[in-house]
Amino acid sequence: SALYAQRQFRTEAEARSWQELAESAEGAARGEALRRAAEAWLLAGRPVLSEELLAGALAILEACGNRRLQGIALGTLATVYQNTGRMEPAERTHALALAIHREVGNRRVEGTSLASLGNVYQLTGRMEQAERTYCQALDIHREVGNRRSEGSVLGNLALVYQLTGRLEQAERVYAEAQEISRGVGDRRQMGVTIGNLGIVYQKTGRKEQAEAVYCEALAIHREVGNRRFEAITLGNLASILQHTCRLPQAEQAFHQCLAILREVRDRRFEGATLGSLAVVYEMSGRLAQAEETYQEALVIHREVGNRQGEASTLCDLAGLFIATARIKQAQQAWREGAAIFRTLGNTEALNTRTASMREACATAGMPPLDAPQQPDGGS
Repeated sequence: SALYAQRQFRTEAEARSWQELAESAEGAARGEALRRAAEAWLLAGRPVLSEELLAGALAILEACGNRRLQGIALGTLATVYQNTGRMEPAERTHALALAIHREVGNRRVEGTSLASLGNVYQLTGRMEQAERTYCQALDIHREVGNRRSEGSVLGNLALVYQLTGRLEQAERVYAEAQEISRGVGDRRQMGVTIGNLGIVYQKTGRKEQAEAVYCEALAIHREVGNRRFEAITLGNLASILQHTCRLPQAEQAFHQCLAILREVRDRRFEGATLGSLAVVYEMSGRLAQAEETYQEALVIHREVGNRQGEASTLCDLAGLFIATARIKQAQQAWREGAAIFRTLGNTEALNTRTASMREACATAGMPPLDAPQQPDGGS
């Protein structure tokens, strides 16, 4: 049955079961079966099919006048938009779903919807708004006793702490999230949380621990069929390989990661991965290929509103321009990237980038890019 398949994480089998059920059902029951099939296909990494089924589900539910189920289906559609990098329609549709949940008094799903809206804020660099929204969602999950979603939102909140440089707080909250997910048997969320914890280990210099944790997360993602997070974790693992100078292995892992991201149509992480792959090209002396790949990443970051990624890639480009003695281009790229980090409140990333930039400038025998400009405009 569909529910058995869900318990076994056989998402494709679950999707087909719901589709079969929809064929024999009528009215709102048919619409909800189609929505559940769409949700399973999305988890299995098939967003195009998911979106097609949701169009049918929403038409049926609208015709039936079932506002409660219509709100839930809109939330699923918003997640499809979000996972495929279409942030504006994602935000609009999550907000519409949230309004319906409040209208019909569906408190439990209101909490889930708020958390999803928080994801959009986080992904588009609005960290204060994301943190506030996650806390609201957390209050509702605790009020209604939704432990599974509480674990998930704690993981998201920890990610905001991580992205705004509060690494100790992030690590503590990830551990709390992991404990809850383990307690409720949510393997999928455990994989996501463990993978994110690896990033904290990596940022705090515990590279061996990070690598071990990424491998653990990767095994869980493959076990539960979470293609999207399999790709994201492969990218993080590739980053460790890169930072420990295992460049051929890093390059191979980045290419595997990109193949999955293109398959599941995740433009956001495709952009982030291209930026990381460009660093590998630069480290292995392929500067023209590196520059081309940075520019490709930049286009995607701007397309999907990934401000964090845009700032990182601009700072990386500034480094490449320093290395190739294009000082004016280096200054412009640095100014733009640093300004975005300040806007996002990511002082930890800005400080790390500033130290790297100053070291690169010293090696090139030039003043730092953030030094006051000479009256004549400098070099």
